[in-house]
Amino acid sequence: MLDRQQHMDREFAETPESLIIERRESVFIVLFLLRKFPGGTWGYKDIEESMGPCEVNCPLAYLEMAPDPDGEYGQDWRERVRQHHARVGVKLHAGDRVRLRSSSVKEVVITSVRPLRGGDDNGRTWRIPRKMLDGKVEPAIV
Repeated sequence: MLDRQQHMDREFAETPESLIIERRESVFIVLFLLRKFPGGTWGYKDIEESMGPCEVNCPLAYLEMAPDPDGEYGQDWRERVRQHHARVGVKLHAGDRVRLRSSSVKEVVITSVRPLRGGDDNGRTWRIPRKMLDGKVEPAIV
C-alpha cells in the first residue's frame, strides 16, 4: 500500500519498506485570468502554457526564463507569442505600407502613427488597432 502526502513542492511517498522523498522542480509559465463580478466578488482561471492559451502578450523575457515545453500546444503558443511581439514591436512611420490581418482591407499606407491610422487604395482612412498589423510591406520613402 502506498500512502502519499503532498506538501508545497515535495511529494512524500511512504512504503512499508522505506521512506522515499522525491523533490520535483519544474519551471513553466502560468497565466492567471482575473475577473471581477458584481457584489465585490471575483474569480480566476489559471492556464498553464502547455494548455496553449489564447493570450499572446506574455513578456518575451518569460520565454527565456522557462525551458521549452514538451507538448505541441505549449510550443505553438510560444511561437504565437513571438509572432505577436514581432508584429506589435515594428516601428512605423507615416508613408509605410502595412498588411492587415482579420480585415476586409488587406493593406494600408500609414498616415498617422499616434493615433495609428492608415489610408486604403480607395482614399478612406481607418483607425488601426496594433493587433491587426500583419507586417510591414514597404518602408516609407524618405
